[in-house]
Amino acid sequence: MPTINNPENRPVVYGTDATDDISVAIDYTEYYERIATALETIATNSTTVATNSTTITTHISNILAKQTIIADKQTTIAEKSTAMETYQKKLKELSESAGIRVVGPFDSWGNIATYKFLIEQAKILDQTNKASDDLQAKALAEVQRYIDLINARKSF
Repeated sequence: MPTINNPENRPVVYGTDATDDISVAIDYTEYYERIATALETIATNSTTVATNSTTITTHISNILAKQTIIADKQTTIAEKSTAMETYQKKLKELSESAGIRVVGPFDSWGNIATYKFLIEQAKILDQTNKASDDLQAKALAEVQRYIDLINARKSF
């Protein structure tokens, strides 16, 4: 019987033909099965990768949409901040000049009394009882005393 060289120890199938000559064939069945299993695994993993790629694409689209919304909001915030800065500058300018008038909660009382006296009682037209300069100075001093009293009690 002749010697058969099989250096990688592959499975060998022996057979005989009608003349009793020996024929040799290498059996690759195990390798083919492993290749088939590997191909099935590759196909499964490819499907998983495709599914994950679709999911990633969806998430990227969502992120891009949110970025657009955020950019719009940032633009609105920037516009509002600029407007607020403009208004604050205007208030500062007015406060540094004679442009701002503040009305306190009891300021209307004086206006009511003045209106009643000057308009409803028509005292603004009365020139007959004009006070002397000295009496007017005393009246102004009394007005200042009341102003000082009111300013001292700003916790109304």
